[in-house]
Amino acid sequence: MKIESVQVELLKVPANMLYEAAGHSVSHNWHILSRIVVEDGTEGIGWLVNTRPAFIYPLYEATKELGDLLVGENVYKNEYLYGLMNSYGNWVGPGGFLNMAMSSLDIAVWDVKAKLAGQSVSNLLGGHSNSVNSYASDRLWYSMPIEELLESAKQHVAAGHSRIKLRIGKVDDISEQINRINRLKEEYEHLDIMLDATESWSLSEARSFGEALSQTGIIWLEDPIYHLDLKGLRVLKDNLSIPIAGGEHLYTFESFRDTVDNSSLDVVIIDLSRVGGVTPWIKVAHMCESANILLAGHVLPE
Repeated sequence: MKIESVQVELLKVPANMLYEAAGHSVSHNWHILSRIVVEDGTEGIGWLVNTRPAFIYPLYEATKELGDLLVGENVYKNEYLYGLMNSYGNWVGPGGFLNMAMSSLDIAVWDVKAKLAGQSVSNLLGGHSNSVNSYASDRLWYSMPIEELLESAKQHVAAGHSRIKLRIGKVDDISEQINRINRLKEEYEHLDIMLDATESWSLSEARSFGEALSQTGIIWLEDPIYHLDLKGLRVLKDNLSIPIAGGEHLYTFESFRDTVDNSSLDVVIIDLSRVGGVTPWIKVAHMCESANILLAGHVLPE
């Protein structure tokens, strides 16, 4: 089934409320939306979301340029299409900017394939379950006063979530964050809590803070240190009782392979837009499965 057209749009969507993400104030979310139409009129949609405007316009232009390569090609051949885009853009790759430009297009390819088969993408990938464990992470920022944090948690619990993920930045004293976690636990006894440290700590801080946090019962500590410090992550994984999670900042299969081979993480998190779409996501997921490592998604498609 040949691809007849590829259309790429840039969307600037106001956030429901001003929030802070990884130290940046966010008033709008930026989306690149890709639409792929095949010869029978079936349309597939893919997208990525970015909380920052940095490089969003060149990323939009790069996505359009890569989309032009797909016109006239067979939509079923996702491996070939992915390779075509990757080869065309390898001067600015691998990973990084190139992966993000490819991601919405690869997602749209899979959306078309699933629609042509009359299935969901999950079923097309061999999924056997209609549900997965999930967690809420919206409106749970470290910049929020405790009362607002409790109100956000209340809304997430009312919506059916039993797990939430809190953010934390650079701190001199972990006791305040422990108090925030304990307040949440007091209000919602059966709520599972993850903590994302947003790569804000040194290795020594992470060991000290992690030991203190072990008493709170959080189910994972995410990105405590720089994501490429594989030896440091392994030290934390081997010495802390809290599972160590990470991976959202990794772009290539090779970087995930190195992380898995080094046994640096208990939980691997894959960002669908950063890894380049569904096609490479599957490969990383299978690798994690073979290594018996838990897997979680990040941002997309949630």
